Amino acid sequence: MTYRFSLLSLALCSSMATAGQWDHFAQPQVLSSADSIEAFLEQRYPQAGDLKLRYQSQSPLGRHYHFDVWKQGQYQQQRTLVATTNNGHELVKVFVSLEDTILRDGKPTTAAELEHPRTLVATEIPGPLVAVDATLQVFDPDLRTMNRSEAPESPYKQLSDYPFAAQYQQVAAVVHSAEDGFYLANDRVREVDIQHLLTPAVGEADADIDSDYLPQEGLSRFDSLAQLAAVDMNNDRFAHTMAFHHLDSALQRLTSLGFSVFSEPLKFDGRGINKDNSTYLIDVDTLVFGIGGSPDAFDADIVLHELGHAINYHIVADWAYGHSEALGEGFGDYWAGAHSYRQQHSQDTAFELDTVFNWDGWFGFKQHTRSLNNTRARYIPTAEYRAHESVAGELGDELWSTPLFQTLKAAVAAEGSDAFDDIDSIILQAFYGVGRGVKMADMAANIVTLAGEMFPTKNYQSLFQHHFSQHGLMSAPFILTSDAPFVEPGQPAKVSLLATHRQGQVIGTLSNSAGGSQDLDEQDFERLDLTLPLPNDLACGAPFTLTAEMNVQYGDDLKPEQHGASQWMINGLPQLDQAPQTGNLILPDAVVGSDGRQNAGFKSLNFIINDTEAVVDDEFAVQLSLQHDNMEDLTINLVSPSGTRVTLRSASSSLDSTLTTTLLLKHHQGLARLKGEPLQGAWRFEFNDYQPGDAGTLTRWGVGRISDYDCGTPPTPTPSGSSGGGALWLALLALLPLAFRRFSHQ
Repeated sequence: MTYRFSLLSLALCSSMATAGQWDHFAQPQVLSSADSIEAFLEQRYPQAGDLKLRYQSQSPLGRHYHFDVWKQGQYQQQRTLVATTNNGHELVKVFVSLEDTILRDGKPTTAAELEHPRTLVATEIPGPLVAVDATLQVFDPDLRTMNRSEAPESPYKQLSDYPFAAQYQQVAAVVHSAEDGFYLANDRVREVDIQHLLTPAVGEADADIDSDYLPQEGLSRFDSLAQLAAVDMNNDRFAHTMAFHHLDSALQRLTSLGFSVFSEPLKFDGRGINKDNSTYLIDVDTLVFGIGGSPDAFDADIVLHELGHAINYHIVADWAYGHSEALGEGFGDYWAGAHSYRQQHSQDTAFELDTVFNWDGWFGFKQHTRSLNNTRARYIPTAEYRAHESVAGELGDELWSTPLFQTLKAAVAAEGSDAFDDIDSIILQAFYGVGRGVKMADMAANIVTLAGEMFPTKNYQSLFQHHFSQHGLMSAPFILTSDAPFVEPGQPAKVSLLATHRQGQVIGTLSNSAGGSQDLDEQDFERLDLTLPLPNDLACGAPFTLTAEMNVQYGDDLKPEQHGASQWMINGLPQLDQAPQTGNLILPDAVVGSDGRQNAGFKSLNFIINDTEAVVDDEFAVQLSLQHDNMEDLTINLVSPSGTRVTLRSASSSLDSTLTTTLLLKHHQGLARLKGEPLQGAWRFEFNDYQPGDAGTLTRWGVGRISDYDCGTPPTPTPSGSSGGGALWLALLALLPLAFRRFSHQ
């Protein structure tokens, strides 16, 4: 019997899918200019090619240098090196992204908004301008939350369908005064009225974009401050007022946290799109809000979500490729949800904290709220995470927003209201120093590292690590796995230490919880096979754990890292009370549609159990045997007769193309959710292939209870004198009932 993945390896990244890596330097050296950093990087990373500085940015913790990559005179648009120096000009880390992550027909795509920016044509507020204090009335964050009104049975079609009275919050603001009145503008935010965009090639209007725009309505001009203060939801200018206030407040919050993200006023059009959609126009640095159903800007979640994109792109000006789209969407959802949470934190009861777009999501012809607590979402590193698209049945946006927001909630519970500023600061800082091609696992690793560096006396690092790990977003550098976690009679325990994406020097110890250990000292391996003899007195069916404690170093100039990995094992081969089904069934391959989207290959089949009395308990197990040339592509789910869905295998690294395994409930977090359910009924296996190129074959599948373990015939004891002989006989007598059960069960 072979076994091709451990519980830990379910959450790990494929080596072929890792785009970026973090190099943290052990002995930082002073590099105070872009030229000196470029020279260092070209010497340290000769495989990258030629480098050219694209831009620099400054964060509270240091300075960040983003380099374009050229190979043999050709610009590599999806690749970059990003060097980070601390405030003492010491080089502390480099983000290395030297793979093309988004391919079409085998060629890397180009982010047009970065390489071929358009030009904005819009009416802007006339000058000269004078700042004056004003009062606005707004919703904060939205009217449903303020009213705590229940969600309707079906979405409202239009604004007038909302049945409850409006209540407003009076807020202070700074606006600008001109000769002809007052305008929604200050040193941070400025309203514009968009006419159209010009394409860079011919200087003509972009017809596809322009068709989505409302005809120009004119800027929001007010004759008096009293008129401005009276604007309510029945006035078209209320959308502009809402957008102005929430953008302005959020930008002031950024500054209060120490982040100087915007050097010029941020432009917005609160009624710019004639559909139920809003957007941040990256190349012209303008936020545009739609009016379908309810004007989008009536919901602060929409305003702050779109601002999240602007923050993202102002910190990382060449944000593209990798998982950048879903990362950006998830951060926008987090940024909006965190504001609503802050607003409600002091209140006795919270309203829909784990949901964004609580207002706007209920207007139109379908519900489009989003969750900040999607516990089902799991990371598939080989997948392409585009904006608003589902991967393995779960929205990629929610895969990223959920661990961020749930960490925030846990941090506030542990540290109080200070955690709002702390967690926001960690997440914002994590954008600095990353670049093109970043994937979710890369960003998660950066956040975890920064949480420990920025707040060493608080528990934020372990909170982030816990919540990222729940979704498979932590990429362990090594995994300990076994071809045989159920040890055959007379055999030693056999495990393999696998490098998931980088090879380096490993020094440490492999130990057995049942007794015994051996030293590890290996250099640059992809797979290291290890064996440990079992203690002679280990009972049949007894569980034990092998643990590797390691010190890992990827280069002489890099910081060593401490890592641990473990693998559960059991002495004996499991015997199930239900005979698995066998066959030779094709597992379909994924295909790419004409629109470039990947459509998963899918296979579903049932396993029937007729036992009317039994329930799922600790001895529940699943058996599978299959072949697939790219195990990284494959996700396997099990659905119980009661409808509970469990992920048996997420797309994860594997060095083999075969999988023969028994999964045991007591050692599998997902299967534990089934405990107590009836065993009777149809158990459904679902096989999903998320990358085109390879199909698979299923040969064996089933579920049942482990009724016994096969440990072979007990050896005949040999007397060894008076000392110890009694203990040996007692040990053998303890094994006899287990052996009898096995032979009588055959």
